[in-house]
This record gives sequence, structure tokens and C-alpha cells, in this order.
Amino acid sequence: MTPKLVRRAAQKYRQWMVEASQEFGCSSKETMLERASLMAVKVDELNRWLKRFYYGIAPRFQEFRDRHGNVEYHKAVGSPDVYVNIGCKMVPDISTDISNQAATISSLVKAAAGGTPIVPISLVAAMDEINAIVDEWPEVKYKNDILSVKIDDVSVSDENEEVDLGSFWMHLNLTDPLETLRIESIDEIRSEGGYCHPHVSGSKLCKGDGVDLSIDALRQGRLEDYFRVIEAVLRTYNGGSPHEELRQWYDPSHEDQSLCNGCDDWYHNDYMIWCEMCQESYCENCANGGGECSGCHKYVCGHCSSSCSDCGNTVCDNCKLTCDCCGEAVCQECCRSCADCSNTMCESCSTSCSYCGDSVCENHSVECEICHDPHCSNCVGETCNNCNKSICLSCRDECPDCGVPMCSSCLEEHECLLSEVES
Repeated sequence: MTPKLVRRAAQKYRQWMVEASQEFGCSSKETMLERASLMAVKVDELNRWLKRFYYGIAPRFQEFRDRHGNVEYHKAVGSPDVYVNIGCKMVPDISTDISNQAATISSLVKAAAGGTPIVPISLVAAMDEINAIVDEWPEVKYKNDILSVKIDDVSVSDENEEVDLGSFWMHLNLTDPLETLRIESIDEIRSEGGYCHPHVSGSKLCKGDGVDLSIDALRQGRLEDYFRVIEAVLRTYNGGSPHEELRQWYDPSHEDQSLCNGCDDWYHNDYMIWCEMCQESYCENCANGGGECSGCHKYVCGHCSSSCSDCGNTVCDNCKLTCDCCGEAVCQECCRSCADCSNTMCESCSTSCSYCGDSVCENHSVECEICHDPHCSNCVGETCNNCNKSICLSCRDECPDCGVPMCSSCLEEHECLLSEVES
């Protein structure tokens, strides 16, 4: 790094310390409340977008009449692609905003409760830290507010083997260093599950026991110590909480094989099931069924899926709906919505109104006391004025003179006084 870049990086780091010392001070009650209110607004916004999304992709049915006047119901041709932007961008973006606000509030609370205070260091001290980093590591870069430090020849070991994982970049955005560390693998030495390091998922480092040490170093202006802690974490294998065990890198006897997360045995990849939800590999026995989800078409294990109680198709936990009557799982294709209470139903718990064809649950299905067919409450809304039986719209009749509703049988016996007056 040139002296000019060292100065720019030092200025950016010191600027963060000055601003953060004011925001994270113990007198930041207003800041915490303001951010909490903002997060509540984002949660409400997320709720609204989720409702729009699920309403948009919900099955719809249209009414058709044939030339004989019979009513048929067909699934409407929807446009779920219209809601892809909501599901793939709007909802994740708002969720990220909420997550960031929650992390900031947590940091504020910790600082107010006695965490390590942020005391800005001088520009000269900040430059000394950057120069120390340049002298210590083989390659250091600074661009677009990001300080990148390279570490070579990372190797970690367990009780059986040592594995060379290659070189890494440690990227830190100096405008918000507490939340922006990224780890990038240079040599792309990956495990069977695609991890570049047992403690790195994507580009996020699970710092474990080093998290407090690294945060304290940042808050106190010890930027060189911060990178030393992160490097120490990368060069140490913690067998208690890895994203993937180290033997996924080194065991040569298991070429073209994967470790089953259920029974902890090795199987050939052709007989393994990779679940796209829990990101775990299972043998056919431990997968506990599963298959391709009929909704999102992801391949999921039996632990992350259910069978639709109507059609028997596999449905993942994200796409699964639950019948409000019996509690069984039902896929989106087979689900019904009660016309009276809007409860979700499986086919076994739903009844079609004999008059309008709407689906109704068992609790809201009404039987016409004349034809004894099931109906929704809208189609059985009156009682015969003569026999007081509930009548559906198909069995409903009325006196042509007085207009009183009654069933057909009672109408035949009805002697209307108005008809006698007219005659």
C-alpha cells in the first residue's frame, strides 16, 4: 500500500470510531428507541409484502357454465411469475434491513450495559495500525473503503490429519467494521459440501470464542490485533462447532462418497440424498422418505417435508399447508378454503355446496332438510314458512300470491288467502 492509501484507510477507520463513539455511548437511549421504531415499521412492511405474495400465488378457481346450465369450477390460469420479484427481492431485502437493525440495537444495548466503550484514537495512531498490518502480512490492499489482508498457507488439523486449505483474503469495510468482515478463499479448496473452511459459510466467519476479542480490538483501535485474532481463528480447527467436519476434506478412502448426517456412515454419492432445505446429506434409510417438493420442486429429506394427506405428493415445510380441521399436511394444489370461515382444508375435511359449488368445512356445512344435500350457509339461508325446515335455494319455492318462502311440498298444500281475495 502507498502512504496515500494508508492515510485514507486510517482516516476512514478513525471516522468510524468518532461516529460510533457518539452513537454507541451510554446516553444513546433515543438512538435505541428510534432504531427499534424503525425496525417495527420494517416488520409491518414485511408482513404486508408477505400477504401480497401468498395471496398472489394462492390457487384460484373460476366458475364456468356449460350449454345445459351446469356449473363447473376450473383452476384459473394464474401468473405466479408476477410475484417472483416480491419473493426473490422485496421480502429478502426487507428481512436484511430488519436483521441489520436488530444487530445494531443489540450492539447499542451491549454498549449501554457496560460493553467495551469506543474511544477514538488519533489519526497518527490509526496510521501506525495500518502500517503495522502492511508490515506483518504478505499483501494488503485498500479500495472502496475495504481493507483486504491476505493470509497464506492456512492449514488446520484434527486428531487424525492436517489439511492444507490454501490462502485467504480477509475483507473488512472500515465504514462499519463490526458487521462487514468477509472471508474469501483464493485457492478454492472445498469440501464435499462446498465449504472453503470448516468455520466459514459463504463468506461469513463463525468466530466462536474469538468474537469478543476481535470486537474489543476494533473498539479500542487495535486494528492489527483484530486481524491477528481472525487469522488465529482461521488457522484453528474447532471440532465442536464446524460447518462441516474436517474429514470431508482429507479422507482419501471416501472418494465419490459423502458422510450421512443421520447414521454417520459413508455412502457412494449415487445413494445419497442432498436436502436443499437443511443442507445435509443423508443415506436412503436416514433420509426418512422425502423427494421432490411438488410446490417449489426442491429436493428435500423426510425431516424437512411431509406427504400431502390428499394426493400423497411430497411437500417441503415451506410449501406445506396445514388443514385447520384435522391438522394434516396438504399441498397447495389440494388445499381448499372454506367459503364461510376461510379456514384451510384438505379434501377429506371439505364439502362442496350442492348449489354453488363452494368448498365448506365440516363445521359450516349445512344440510338442507328437504333434499339432505350439503350446502354452504349462503345457499341454505331460509326456513319453510309452513314446516320450519331449513331449505336450500334448489328446494326453495314461494307462494306466487304472497311471496312467502316455503318448500315445494308445503307449497302444494298451501292455501293462500290472497289468492281467494283476488278470485
